[in-house]
Formats: sequence, C-alpha cells, structure tokens
Amino acid sequence: MIACVLIPGFELRAALRKQPALALRAAALSPLPGTEPLIGPVTAEAERLGVRPGMRLGEALATCPELVLVEQDPATAEQAWEEILRALEDSGFAVDPAQPGCVYFETRGVERLYGGLEPALKRALSAVGSSWDVKIGAARRSDSLLGSRVLPWPNVWGRTAGRPGAWREAAKPREYAAVVRRRRSSRRSSSPRRWGTS
Repeated sequence: MIACVLIPGFELRAALRKQPALALRAAALSPLPGTEPLIGPVTAEAERLGVRPGMRLGEALATCPELVLVEQDPATAEQAWEEILRALEDSGFAVDPAQPGCVYFETRGVERLYGGLEPALKRALSAVGSSWDVKIGAARRSDSLLGSRVLPWPNVWGRTAGRPGAWREAAKPREYAAVVRRRRSSRRSSSPRRWGTS
C-alpha cells in the first residue's frame, strides 16, 4: 500500500500558529508581493461565507468584506514542515514529500512494525500531531499499477516498476475518500474503507 498524509491549507495553518484566534474567523492567506493577486488557502469560516482559494483578491474582499488577510511566512511553514517530516521519520516512516503539506510513504514495513495498516496510519497521525487537522489515506498497488479501490486517485496512473518515485508522480490525490480525520467519531464502511480516530 501507498499512504498519503495530507494537511489541507498547510501554509495558512502554519502562518496561523502565531495567531491562533484567526483560525475561527474568515481569513485567507494573502498573495506574495509582486505576484498575481490570488488568495491562498482559506479558513472554514471564510469558505462558509463564499470565499474560495484561488479567488482574485478584490473578488474575495467583495464577497467577504470582513476577510482577514494572513501574511505568508515561508520560514515558519518550512520549519513546521521539517518538524513534521522528522517526526514521521522518527516513527519509522520512509517519507517521500510531494510538497509542503503532502507526503507519501510505503506502508509495507510499518504495517509489520505497528501490527497492520490501520495502526500504522494511526501512528502516522500521532506523529504529525493533533493541531494540524490531518487527513490520511492508503491505496493498493497491483501488478505495478496504482489501484483505485481505496482512494479515488486521478485517472492517469503511472507504472511504478523500475522507476523510483513514479508512484508519487502518479498518486497526486484529488480527493481522499478513505481518510482518518482527527476529531471525528469512528466509522467503518467496506468500500471505500474509512477509519476514524478521536
């Protein structure tokens, strides 16, 4: 199995660690100076009020006049991401980061270490920490092709045989149906599989 740990809106979450009260307000990551005026990730409250990531700044402010723009802090985000990767590695996961907030790893070794897939995924969540609202999922590989039984991956599959890192290129998740979400009660379903932790 290939697992993916995803922290939606990672850059915004990292920037909000210095201003945690803004996490409950309508807020969005502001564009960097000199770049196209498109906002980055948004909080749940901003999304509820109609603001979406990638909106033009003017449109976002017109949609939600009380929107708070959070300045990007690349150094803080990088440090937080390095800490997360180190925590996963210290727990025995051989990580392959795709971008800040998204990391893949093979589960075969850690399944043996932790006694199965679900305990391994729970251990990965524990390593990342409860403050990030982490999502995690796992997909099967069959005959060197990525399968889609557990997670709905994109329609383009990459052959993995003989190409290191090819599974990572192919397995860019659009949506995680099999997820372990923090702060949700346990639920189970046979297809797709779902796990929950408290």
